[in-house]
Parts: sequence; structure tokens; C-alpha cells
Amino acid sequence: MINKLFFQTLMVMLIAELSTSVATLLDGVIIARFLSTKAIAAYGLTSPYTNMIKMFGGFFGTGIQIVYSRYSAKFQHEKANNVFSVTAVVLGVIGIAAAAGMFIFSDQLALFLGASKDADALLVLSSNYIRGLAIGTPFQIAVLFMIPLMHIDNDKKRIAIAINVTMITNLLGDLLVVLLFDGHLFGIALSTSVSAVFGFIVLMLHFRHGSSIKFNLHGIHIKNMGEVARCGIVPAVFRSFSMIRGFLLNNIILAYTSTGVLAAHSLLQNIKVMPNSVVMAIGTTTIALASVLYAEKDTKGLKQVFLSAVKVSFGVCLFISAAAFVFSKPIAMLFGAGEISALTAQALRCFVLGLPAAGIKMFYANYFQASNHKKLSYYCSVVGECVSIVGCVYILTKYFGAMGLWMSYPLSEIIFLLSLFVIDAVRFRRIPHSLNDLLFIDGHFDGENVKIFEQSIHTIEESQPLSQSSIEFCKANHLETKTSMYVGLVAEEVASNIFEHNQDKKEHFVDLKIRIENGSVLIRFRDNCRPFNPKDRIEMLKDDEPEHHIGLRIISKLSKNMEYTHVLELNQFLIEL
Repeated sequence: MINKLFFQTLMVMLIAELSTSVATLLDGVIIARFLSTKAIAAYGLTSPYTNMIKMFGGFFGTGIQIVYSRYSAKFQHEKANNVFSVTAVVLGVIGIAAAAGMFIFSDQLALFLGASKDADALLVLSSNYIRGLAIGTPFQIAVLFMIPLMHIDNDKKRIAIAINVTMITNLLGDLLVVLLFDGHLFGIALSTSVSAVFGFIVLMLHFRHGSSIKFNLHGIHIKNMGEVARCGIVPAVFRSFSMIRGFLLNNIILAYTSTGVLAAHSLLQNIKVMPNSVVMAIGTTTIALASVLYAEKDTKGLKQVFLSAVKVSFGVCLFISAAAFVFSKPIAMLFGAGEISALTAQALRCFVLGLPAAGIKMFYANYFQASNHKKLSYYCSVVGECVSIVGCVYILTKYFGAMGLWMSYPLSEIIFLLSLFVIDAVRFRRIPHSLNDLLFIDGHFDGENVKIFEQSIHTIEESQPLSQSSIEFCKANHLETKTSMYVGLVAEEVASNIFEHNQDKKEHFVDLKIRIENGSVLIRFRDNCRPFNPKDRIEMLKDDEPEHHIGLRIISKLSKNMEYTHVLELNQFLIEL
């Protein structure tokens, strides 16, 4: 079930990544096909701007995603909506302030980003592009903030509609600019801003009817931002070092190569948006699932998330790498011609060699954040996203020119993963050999005096054997026979009712987890069926005939507490005996 959910969430997060990336990708194609080489170089110099937008979007989007999911998983829906409300207000203020600053100080920013060299052409072009993008900055940040919430609130279709509207609007705007209005960079950037507005409007329509995510004016307390900031700071730092990396690489390239190589590198940054979106989606999917699973101390689920990330990295990413390597020339020709096209094809072939390793790196960067390994999170941000690549580029470009620059990408990914392996070996004082080792999980993760039972079933016929297994587990851990029988009754009755509520042809799973600690029993059901609240079903039985649903009635009397939530397309039902 976790594997299936991983891939479902991956698609949503991939669309979220593309929501801002596809606009700049289209800009790159149009600029390369219709404008000058210096326009391409100027466009490349502004790439840290795109990373800045993603930094703010990642800070707020990842922070609210983790906090909202955790509160929902703990059945604290009012707290979740209060945090959403204050975050939305703060994000709006920051987005507007950032847009005003970018627009007013666009010349200074262009100079800072490296337009001082060959300033006659690059300064004006870069400044105009920044000014056009600034107008849509609040909406681009808002889109990155809202897409994860759409997934939490089970509205995946709206995400797809929003990205399609954004893409079509941006493409039509770019074509109008280059074909009818002289083709200035300001106009192309403005069409990107307008497309972000349309995408934002589509997402806002989600709140017209019955959303569980609600804006609460009275719940706006700035103290609630603390938890969002703690959860969002690592992704923000990661994006920040991406921005710093872009700035440093542009200056190294200008210092040791030519404007043509910078233009080819700019096109590489544009082309790699598509394959890189899969890598980034691995990261955001990991943090969405692992943050909840780690809080629940679900070791089995965490292992499955890791295995799913490996499947994508060495399955999907490897396929993309092979395709991009084989078709590098036609892909490069789509973005430019002549010498730039040849350099871009060479760059693309080298870059995709490191794509599978980049997927694993992105898993770890986000897993460390979800599992509260903060030092390792910052290590991934500083070393994995900046130091390793900048160090390789500086050394190899200085001595081997453009080819050294291109080979730095796969080499830096491999060096970083090797460094993580060494850290893991030092931490456990042995060569990592198990999934627990690779996930940096020690032997006391579940607690020293805790006993865990986990089992998954996918048919109603398995409910009775599940009950028997539960009883045997409880007896083996010295629970009273009466309590053990109650646990078995709960397992069979709840699982049976979940399947009876979902009489369709789809494949369904019910995961049962029993946790025994100091004689206290906690039973958790998780399933991927239609939203179904057993707690409500039990409440409805109060007016039914006494002889009906005896099992559920007994559960109601025996339980100290019952809670239900539906988040990330999973039902979770918690019973404390």
C-alpha cells in the first residue's frame, strides 16, 4: 500500500515541481528559437531567481505540508487549519514584498548575478527579464504552497487542471510576444507571470465547496509559524544553496570559458528541468510520507518508502537518462543551433549520467528532514547541493574547460553519496548492510519495552486469520486471555467492515499495527479504501437493534479512545484499549 501511495504521491509532486518549472522551460525554448545568444546567456544568469521562488515556495509549501499532515494524522483538525491560516497570510505579505523589491532593484540584482561582464547587452536583458518575472512572484510562490495542500485534501484533478492552464497560457503568451510584439525578454517574463495568476485562480476554486482545509481568521497567531518554520527551514536552506550554486557556477564559467559555454550551460539548466523534476518529486514525496511514518514509528513503512525511491531512481530516472543520452542532439537542436547546440548536447549527455544518483541524494536530503536528523539535513543542503558540485566545477573547468564542467555533474553526485556511506559507517561503527542502517535507524527506534505486531491483508476472507494472528501475538506478550480475545475481535470486526464498505473491483489493502507498551494496547488500522469512519458507524448503531453488529458494540464499550482521519488518501482509525 505504501509503495502504491508513493507512486500516486510522486505524480502529484511531479506536477507541483512542473508548475513553476514548465513556464521557465517554455521561456527557454522560445528564447533559444527566436532571440539572440546573449538573450540566452542573460536568461541563464537569472536562474538563481527561479531557485529563489522555489526556495520560498519550498519553505512554506513543505512546512505547511508536514505540519498539516501531522496534525491531521493526530486528529487535531482545528490546529491544522489555524496553522494554514497564519501561513497563508505571512506568505502573501512576503510574496508581495519580494515582488516589489525585485521590480524596483532589477538592475542591481542583474549586476549582482553576473551581468557586469559584457554589461552593454547582458545588464539590460537580465534586468528586463527579472522585472517581468517579479510581477507574478506572489502567485508563483502561492501555487507552490497550495499544490501540496490540494493533495492532502484529495483534489488531484485540480492540480492537473492548474498545470495545464499555466502551461497553455504561458505558451500562447510567449508566442504572441515573439510573433507580434518584437520579442523582448520583459514580455516573455510577463507571460510567465500571467500564467501563474491563472494557475493560482484555478487552485483557489478548490475552496468553493466543502474543503476540509479552511481559512480561520480568528486562528491567525504568529506563534503557529514556529513549527512551519522548523519544518520548512531545511528545504529552504537546500533551495538557498541551489541559488548560491547557480551564482557561483555562472561566475566560474565566465572566468574560465566563454559566453558561448555560459549560453550552453544556461540551456542545460533549462533542459534539465524535466528530468530534474522527477528527482525533486522523489524528495517531496519522501518528506510527505516519511514525516508521518516516522512520527508513527512505522519502520516497515519507512523501508518501503526507501525501496520505492530506489525503484524510481534506478527505474524511471535511468530510463530518462538513457533516452536523453540517445536523443541529446535533437533535444539540443530544439533549443539552439550551431556551436551552442553541439555544446548543449555534450552537456546533456554528461548531466544525465548522474541522474539516478541524484534521485537517491534527494531521497536522503528529505528523509533526514522528516526524521529529525537535522545535522545531516544541513549537510545535504550545503555539501550535496553546493560544495561538491562547485568544487568539482572549479577544479575541472580550470584544467579541462567545458568538458570538465559537464563531467562535474555526475562526479559530484557520486562523491556526495560516497560521503554519506562513510558517515553511516562511522555512525554505526560497521559497514552499512541492512535497510535499518541505510535509514540511520538504531535498535531503540520503537522503544525498549515496546512490542509491535504488523500485518497487511487485501481480502475480507483474511480478516479471520488476521484476528487469530493478533490473539497469538497478544498471548505471546503476556496479555490476559480476555484482553487478547478483545484485540482479536477488534481486528476482525473493523477489517471486515472496511472491506464490506468497499464492494468494488479495485485492489484494497488494510494494514493492522498493534503496539503493546507496559500493558497498554494501541491498535491502528490504515487502508486505501473509500473514506469510511468506523467511529461514525459505531455511533449510528446506538439507534439500531441491540442484536445487530454485536462486535462493533463491544468495541465501542471496550475502547478508551477512538479517532479517525483521512489524509493523503489513506484512512486511519486508532483504537486504544
